[in-house]
Amino acid sequence: MNRKFDLRQWVLVTEWNPLTIWLYAEPYVRFSASDFNLTDISDKFVHLCNNAVSAKADKSKPTTHVIEGNMWFH
Repeated sequence: MNRKFDLRQWVLVTEWNPLTIWLYAEPYVRFSASDFNLTDISDKFVHLCNNAVSAKADKSKPTTHVIEGNMWFH
């Protein structure tokens, strides 16, 4: 797979002293809408993993792998 991605893990800090951190049990991975390619650095669908940006990507553009919704959940 030739896509950029980011990892998301939600956390909540409820106390500083003592430090108390709560982790949401299900992290997820967001992928860019298009396969990575340095020939067109202005293509935001190659470089950004934002869901709002990916939703506007050209669905007919060929990619190596189809990822439903550009996200993987735990």
